[in-house]
Amino acid sequence: MKAKQSNKTKKQTLLQWYRSLSAEDKEKCKRYWAKAKNIT
Repeated sequence: MKAKQSNKTKKQTLLQWYRSLSAEDKEKCKRYWAKAKNIT
């Protein structure tokens, strides 16, 4: 149960961090994630 909880908090923190990014940084992230998805 504890693992699930910490995982949820990680996602929450990631979301907050993502929202705090500038539009330019968000675009960079989107491109990076798209590349990462293609690799796997």
